[in-house]
Amino acid sequence: MNTKQPPKVLSSLFPNRTSQIVVEILFLLAAGVFAAIAHHMIKFPIGLPGKQGLIFIFVLVSALQFSSIPLASTIMSVGSALFFFWSADFHIDPMKPFLLLFVGVLIDLSNSVIQRYKLSIWFLPCFVAIAWATIPAIRFILVMFNPIPFNSLKAGIWFPLFTHFAFALVGGIAAIGLIKILKK
Repeated sequence: MNTKQPPKVLSSLFPNRTSQIVVEILFLLAAGVFAAIAHHMIKFPIGLPGKQGLIFIFVLVSALQFSSIPLASTIMSVGSALFFFWSADFHIDPMKPFLLLFVGVLIDLSNSVIQRYKLSIWFLPCFVAIAWATIPAIRFILVMFNPIPFNSLKAGIWFPLFTHFAFALVGGIAAIGLIKILKK
């Protein structure tokens, strides 16, 4: 009869550092695919652009806080981008995987700034919201040069910028709050 407690940390499950990193990368890729599936499947019946950012950013920030890899958001965004490359949404919005990769890179840059200058963790939702708000900004620039119709830009640029920022801010604050509660 085995009376040992199951290991509670990753280091005791995988004593080799290389295997820890590989498992963490696979976890981040899986979290990215999960965030993309949630983004794709859960549709809120409100007509506000950026509403899916609440779920996506919640999963992304949660995984970022549990990860020790410096490029965690980028790795997770790669998982999301891979899902969207092979989904039916790719033909509807072919820019979505690239936009998610760009958001992941921006979030990693902002996380490194927060860690370098020892800022409060509560700055992360603000930086994440700014990164998520770049999606309508990039789409607006694309519309100026190529007439690709985006439903979110029918009301102009300011409303989608605001709603993307607001939903991502709420998702980031919810994730940070949940992490704070779980770490107590």
